[in-house]
Amino acid sequence: MAPFTFVLLAASLYAACSAAPQETKFGITLPKECKGKGFCSIKPEGYDEIEAKINDLLPDNLIELGSRTGYDYLPSYDDDDNCPSVRTVQSVYAFQQSLDTDVDIIVQTKLFPQLLASVSCNFKEISKKGTNTQCFSGLHLNAFLNFSCQETKASRTLLVYDPQVHQLKMKTYEISVCCSCRVSKK
Repeated sequence: MAPFTFVLLAASLYAACSAAPQETKFGITLPKECKGKGFCSIKPEGYDEIEAKINDLLPDNLIELGSRTGYDYLPSYDDDDNCPSVRTVQSVYAFQQSLDTDVDIIVQTKLFPQLLASVSCNFKEISKKGTNTQCFSGLHLNAFLNFSCQETKASRTLLVYDPQVHQLKMKTYEISVCCSCRVSKK
């Protein structure tokens, strides 16, 4: 009995030690650059298989929406209220808030692209002006008022795939949509 137990234990340890890197429980491998950092614009390993399952759930008469995303006309706001910002529009494939949370699989297919537009304050550019995060410094009102550049968040609903029940569902996320100057009393 003891030799059989030893052989079984040795075989179990060998299998565990030689196993491939751990995937998420959904069959995709999230890139290390994305783990726990929110939205991931890098297509995860294994997403193609998930995309095939997603396509099975989408209606057959779905027309291609790629040309109607609405982000091809974004204006440029280089000096937008003295708070320089960076605008990005990108396809996102997954979302993970932190390392201890599950990964949301964002629907991203040829017939159903979901571009995510976000805005973040360009604090590097703001600090070049010598004002740290302060805006409207040229007004000389900072003796009795505080001015600062801050990001404003808004809700955005995306279609996600739930592999546990093989369904599509809507999920709401908070994203940064603008960098604006906020004023408060000192």
